[in-house]
Amino acid sequence: MKKRISHSVFFVSLAVNICCATLSLAVLYNRFKADVGSAGAEELPSDFLLAVLVSAVISFAAALFTARVVSKRTLKELNDINLDDPNDSNFGSELSLLFYKIRSQNSQIQSQLRELERSQQEFKMITENMSEGLIIIDLKHSILSFNRSAKQIFGVENIKKHENVFTINQSERFEAAVNAALSGRHGELTMKMHDRIYSVFANPVVNGEKIVGAVIVVLDVTEREKGEQLRREFTANVSHELKTPLTSISGFAEIIMNGIAKPEDVRHFAENIYNESARLITLVGDIIKISQLDEGLVGAEKTDVDLLEIARKTANSLQSVASKNDITISVAGESSCVKGVYDIIDEMVYNLCDNAVKYNRPGGSVNITVENKTITVADTGIGIPLSSQPRVFERFYRVDKSHSKEIGGTGLGLSIVKHAAIYHGAKIDLESVENVGTKIKISF
Repeated sequence: MKKRISHSVFFVSLAVNICCATLSLAVLYNRFKADVGSAGAEELPSDFLLAVLVSAVISFAAALFTARVVSKRTLKELNDINLDDPNDSNFGSELSLLFYKIRSQNSQIQSQLRELERSQQEFKMITENMSEGLIIIDLKHSILSFNRSAKQIFGVENIKKHENVFTINQSERFEAAVNAALSGRHGELTMKMHDRIYSVFANPVVNGEKIVGAVIVVLDVTEREKGEQLRREFTANVSHELKTPLTSISGFAEIIMNGIAKPEDVRHFAENIYNESARLITLVGDIIKISQLDEGLVGAEKTDVDLLEIARKTANSLQSVASKNDITISVAGESSCVKGVYDIIDEMVYNLCDNAVKYNRPGGSVNITVENKTITVADTGIGIPLSSQPRVFERFYRVDKSHSKEIGGTGLGLSIVKHAAIYHGAKIDLESVENVGTKIKISF
């Protein structure tokens, strides 16, 4: 920069000096012509030529000196400019306009850089805290950006920028969805990875009318799919559970209506119709209870409920049934009050103890323990296989379907316990060993 300034000033100064010297020499030459014109001389005297040479040397030296002085002073003023604190700068008026423009541009650049940095930080904060996986690629399938969830979902710890996106998943369906997006279409698929279910959406990124890449979003839909599966199973189970007693009721009623039944059998048929109707009423009632608990539409206020009182009441209610099967029921512990809806907690404890009696063995026992806002029901029954334990609280799930038919029930007892516990913010712990027994603890 110093050389450019020095050269510019030098040539300008030299041109000015040459012009001045030329004018001076022109005046001298005219005088010389006037003095020697009468003599008719043709050649210039040596004095005049010497004057021309001296003028040229002086002009060159003056231009060189001026260039050095001006360039040095100009560079010093430029170097002394403090763009962050203009008042601290000491510069000449000829640089004021230049400095003003530089300062204005510097301010705009700094503002734009801050805005860009802020936008980048916001984008990074949003994407890094997304539960969905996010990957951005270019037309060559190279990864431009990704977030932490993408690494976790695809099980790849070291995703690198600019590597091919198909290195993280090589399935044909994934490749087809990505290529569809790069072709300007919407790509979508559902895939299973690491025992989880994911929905993958790929959409083109357009700049003007030109496709420049694609954005891939991966959502974990495992719980949604499980919910859909449970709803399908629930619908099928409800249909079956309703159809069975209705078919029985319809059959007995038709026999009576057509006069086929003997008079002595009418009472038996009527009793069956009554029992099946009662089962239907119980089933519908249980379904309504679960629905109300799910929606939080219980319609009763929470009060202080003594768990020990409910345990003793339940034991007394089941004592007759237990005695018939040679099963003993015991209650131990101390008074412990929790905030809840009395009828719901009462049904929770009853369902647990009822199952403990039904799925027990002759000579077995059911022990109910209350302490520190927890109630535990332990039995010496048939136990629950390890593979079935995660599902025992699902609607209509039965571990031993053949045994369940013998003892009856709607198959919703433990599901009511689960939803009632959720409603009260309680925790359920299950321990069971097949052919040894089961222990279920509810902590409020």
